[in-house]
Amino acid sequence: MYKSFLILLFLMSFALLYNNAFIEKVTYLNFSENPTDIAFDSFNKAYINIPNNAEIQIISQNNSIIGNLSFINTSTNYAGIPTGIVYDSSNNLMYISIDSLKYDFVNNKILEDCGNYTTTIPCQIIAINTKNNTINSSIPITNLPDKVSYNPSNGKIYVLQGLFRNNFAQIPGIEEKGKITIVSDKSNSVVGNTSIGFGRGELKFNYSPIDKKIFVLNEGFGNMNGSKGQVLIIDANNNTLINTIKVGVLPNIISFNPTNDQIYVGNQESMSISVISSKNETLSKDIPLEGIPTNIQYNPFDNNTYITTGLSNFLYIINSKNQIIDKIALEGIPNDFVINPINNKIYITNSYPDYVSVFDIKNKFIIDKINLKMNPINIKLNPVNGFMYITNKLNNTVAVIDPTLNNKINTKG
Repeated sequence: MYKSFLILLFLMSFALLYNNAFIEKVTYLNFSENPTDIAFDSFNKAYINIPNNAEIQIISQNNSIIGNLSFINTSTNYAGIPTGIVYDSSNNLMYISIDSLKYDFVNNKILEDCGNYTTTIPCQIIAINTKNNTINSSIPITNLPDKVSYNPSNGKIYVLQGLFRNNFAQIPGIEEKGKITIVSDKSNSVVGNTSIGFGRGELKFNYSPIDKKIFVLNEGFGNMNGSKGQVLIIDANNNTLINTIKVGVLPNIISFNPTNDQIYVGNQESMSISVISSKNETLSKDIPLEGIPTNIQYNPFDNNTYITTGLSNFLYIINSKNQIIDKIALEGIPNDFVINPINNKIYITNSYPDYVSVFDIKNKFIIDKINLKMNPINIKLNPVNGFMYITNKLNNTVAVIDPTLNNKINTKG
């Protein structure tokens, strides 16, 4: 009897230790406003954009808030709204695109916006030294900046502009169009501009280091009415627009495959993938999908392109011959995903139910689900340590996943 009691006590103790070993380490920190974008420096720090607070929150490698970059100066009635953020590892600078406002803090009123036609204040690109988090340079630009990207092949910062100033609707008598402003990371000054015409919606771009071309994704004037979007091709050597290719309706995602030198564009309303030859600058194939493409990425470890689709809720795998070689069903609605080179797995954020699917690339199946106390929307990968940061604009939360544990180790919100 006593022996049986000892065995029972041992089993209970083991079960308690086992359960404690897998308890998620969760810490709750309050963001008063929505986090929208994240970038990482070479020192394992995460910079989280909080535009409604006109600030960037800085997170340490231990996932605690260690500081912030505020773009508010009440003495000069200035408020800067961060619209995009990107890191340049060659000079350790974080480049942040800013919508500059002249603001009445007493009456909570915008007096002037750098995105207006009659503005007298410039929009900006601010370069932050990530070693001490101080301003290195402030670069004035015209037109409202949206997204900002870094091209390590030529040391240039690309700023997509004009989305709100004149890219949503062409105003009679005003011919100002959307454009890309190019900034040199050597001089931290504007070295060129390229007009990208009128269009609607978010602009995204990708780069082909093989052909030295930039591919800009423009929804055009689709707006769910059946008209096709465009991919604009820019010569990266002289920053000139050299071609325009029509793709499907409402293109929203883009990726480059260096194995076959082709660009892959996901079209929302068409529910398809447009494949473009970078060398020939032609549409080479249209691949139909069963749902709305939500994200697309090339995996350099198997040379395949991965695509998630909503409504049908699938993960598609397309090889370099542009053949669908697999289609994996997902339980929830996929929003976003990252390919993590630390463990060769894909992490997919899903809604309804709210969790992250862990997909084993080698064996081609879902091996785990990480439940979250939030609706996971976007996910970003820290390329230094492989940690993944998940944002949710609805409840001001950021969750952090350690790929070596496949456990949620920290939640900020």
